[in-house]
Amino acid sequence: MNAQSILLLRSWDIWIPVVLALVFFVLQARLLPLAVQPETDEGVYAEAGRMMMRGFLPHRDFPFWHMPLLPLLIGMGLKIFGDMNVLRMVFLALNCLSIVPLYSIFKKISESRFAPVPALILYLSFHEMVHHDFRFLAIRQLANIFLILFLYCRLLYPEARWAFYTQILLAVLSGFLFLPALLDIIILSVILSLWQDKSTCRRSELRKTGKIVLIALIIVALYLLVIPHAFQQVVFEQLTRPGGRSISRLFELLHAKNDSLLYLFGVSGLLGAMVILHPLRSLIVSMLVIIVLALFLSSNYYPHYLSLAGPAFAFGILCFVLMLREIGRETGLSRAVPILGSILLVSIHLWIVLPSLLKEWNGNRNPDYPSFIERLRSLPSPLLSAQPIHAVLAQKDLVQDIQDVALRSPRSQKPHTNAELESMREKACSILLEGRLEGVIPKKMREEWKRESSVVERTPWGTLLLTHQPHCKGRGQ
Repeated sequence: MNAQSILLLRSWDIWIPVVLALVFFVLQARLLPLAVQPETDEGVYAEAGRMMMRGFLPHRDFPFWHMPLLPLLIGMGLKIFGDMNVLRMVFLALNCLSIVPLYSIFKKISESRFAPVPALILYLSFHEMVHHDFRFLAIRQLANIFLILFLYCRLLYPEARWAFYTQILLAVLSGFLFLPALLDIIILSVILSLWQDKSTCRRSELRKTGKIVLIALIIVALYLLVIPHAFQQVVFEQLTRPGGRSISRLFELLHAKNDSLLYLFGVSGLLGAMVILHPLRSLIVSMLVIIVLALFLSSNYYPHYLSLAGPAFAFGILCFVLMLREIGRETGLSRAVPILGSILLVSIHLWIVLPSLLKEWNGNRNPDYPSFIERLRSLPSPLLSAQPIHAVLAQKDLVQDIQDVALRSPRSQKPHTNAELESMREKACSILLEGRLEGVIPKKMREEWKRESSVVERTPWGTLLLTHQPHCKGRGQ
């Protein structure tokens, strides 16, 4: 097999990942317009994106605790399409189709059309990654796409100039998306460069890596230092948020309700391949470091943080299949052992995760939600709400005084005074009283607001109020 045939997928090979991507896309997309997910950070990014499109600068003009790329993309998408459901479909399609370059990478590494398939299936059914965040715009899932494309350029086109410039672009984009994603790319580049066999190749790769890393760091650092409050909000407040790193997080891998097999065989595959598959050691070490960072980098921890290591776990599954192939060769069953082992692993994993995934993909639908959004759209702006996604979908402007609640500060903020809350009500023409906003407003004040305002409707997503402020007269949609 020559180099060209290894690097390029044969025409019919492309259908293996494409069919898998299409199956998982259809399963998640068919009921997406009826799905409700106000508790994700999608609304935060979307509202920040709308504000950026109105000329506001994040950090300087409104608090924002992440880098600005995802809000900017959402804001531009809303300007073009005017509909979050279109953006969700595009995002879902990109997430599913990312397995096409991932398949190409794994096919080159394994020199097999079959070996990558179990890894792709477990990647597309990684519960913490795809349960809802494949459909509702999320930062770590987009970071995984950038990492996969970076690795694709690095491994399949190491000498191409366009691939080198693409790696620089992907590193910069990763930095403006999510700083840990840039750290993953830096670690991957450095380890792959240092692990070259020949000193001349090592020096050449280190020069390329140095250029990629230096350009990305300079551009990101300029943003953090030039934009007022950017460094404080994005770096300092994230690093000092409440929580604590603990070795007990390792037990999350073993006690995960749905992804235990992915974690167990992904990590075991990487550790075992360190001993058996010597040519892959640089990639193995890189992926192990990415998993450790996903587990311990943040001062606080939620299980879905591990989704940033999705490609690393998938690579671990590939290594596990390759070890089965080596065992099969030793026993004279080079085909039977990896095939049967992979079928068993995939079957048990899907048996565990599919009920929960299908419950979300098929069960998260509420025919009343679109009518609620239409009712909200008919009310006058601005709207006082701590759940931005409802306002984004209804195309309503938000009262901005409650940004630390609506945009979800990583640290506890000074509580709003009663005078500040009353000022917000005076600016608002409509109010959506729901759990997060009710948690900010004292009970006595909430009852007073309801008495002094018109209760338009009580819905599963909160109570709609009209404030009847003088400046709201004549305001409609």
